[in-house]
Amino acid sequence: MEGGAEFSQAAAVYYASYDAYLAERQRDTGELIHNATYSEAWFNAYLGPSTSPSWAPWETYPQWRIYDVGFLVSEIFSAIKGPDVIMQMYKDVAGGKNFETVFAETFGMSWADAVPILSRALAKEVA
Repeated sequence: MEGGAEFSQAAAVYYASYDAYLAERQRDTGELIHNATYSEAWFNAYLGPSTSPSWAPWETYPQWRIYDVGFLVSEIFSAIKGPDVIMQMYKDVAGGKNFETVFAETFGMSWADAVPILSRALAKEVA
């Protein structure tokens, strides 16, 4: 759920101007855009390794990826379920539920089933 704060900040600060929001989005996610490294397969591997609390699966990636990829995933979540979905997911996880349960309850599908769909959308977005 990293990247949600960056997305929320951009949406809150630049709510009055979509162009200003897009400029901030570019600043936050620009390293992903038009970079052939970030393919559907890359996103699938990045998003799919584990939903455990350990950071170990992501130690081989540049550290900033958790924020810019998370920003874009948060944007997708908000587009599907509305702007309060990120905070509600944080609240539910903080209340003791694990991410997999919260995701399934929120979106009606498992994280494992969602990863390929998200990966395809992300790859198209950054192409």
